[in-house]
Amino acid sequence: MICKPCLSSGTKPGTTRCKNCGNSAKFKLCYICSRGFGECEVCRNKMSVPPPGVRFTRLFDQDTGKSVRLLAGEELHITLDDTGTGSAWGVKSYPRGPLLYVQTYATAADPSGSGVGSQTFVFMVLQPGQGKVTVVAGSMSWDCNVHVK
Repeated sequence: MICKPCLSSGTKPGTTRCKNCGNSAKFKLCYICSRGFGECEVCRNKMSVPPPGVRFTRLFDQDTGKSVRLLAGEELHITLDDTGTGSAWGVKSYPRGPLLYVQTYATAADPSGSGVGSQTFVFMVLQPGQGKVTVVAGSMSWDCNVHVK
């Protein structure tokens, strides 16, 4: 993600290492860390995630077992409530190629106890293909089938 001021300044990409994870990057941050921190790859100023104009599909607990049709350039956001068992959700598998796992972020429960915390898993849709996304927590499992056009 690159902010508008950096885009308009004509900043030229280079070949370097991400200051966070050490992976190959064109600027200070690689694209994945840029998304994870919600910061510009070039100047590290805060940005909104997903970037403005990016279409995304959201799935929730009740959507387990469903199939979803996506287009390259979109995002898939899967939000699952805390299990109540002490086990956190984690991505077990997804179709590499069509999807790129970008980040997980957690939302805390309401401190007054009136809500449930959740975890959201974000995937970028890269290219046509299909497969199954599986997320697990202990012995619990959640999955969906993705079809990318």
